[in-house]
Amino acid sequence: PYENEKTVQYKGRIYRNDKPVFVLPEHKWGRAHFYAPYKRVGQLYVPTFWFNVGVIWLFSLVLWVLLYYKVFSNTIRFFENRRKRLIMES
Repeated sequence: PYENEKTVQYKGRIYRNDKPVFVLPEHKWGRAHFYAPYKRVGQLYVPTFWFNVGVIWLFSLVLWVLLYYKVFSNTIRFFENRRKRLIMES
């Protein structure tokens, strides 16, 4: 059901219940409520769309570096060799 209350009190704090899109985020490193028009990065406000695009590009770059330097296969090979050594010793 639709609530007519414009504010809600929860755990000793008062929250806006009406038009949440106009509320600016409080967290300094990108966390924000649903429908937030901006994400806050330090003192800078970045539009949500561009913040999300930047995060996707950042994670794509990190994944590319991990794949290029074969970090996953080297990690698997390291643990396989370690397991083989432990089996041979016992």
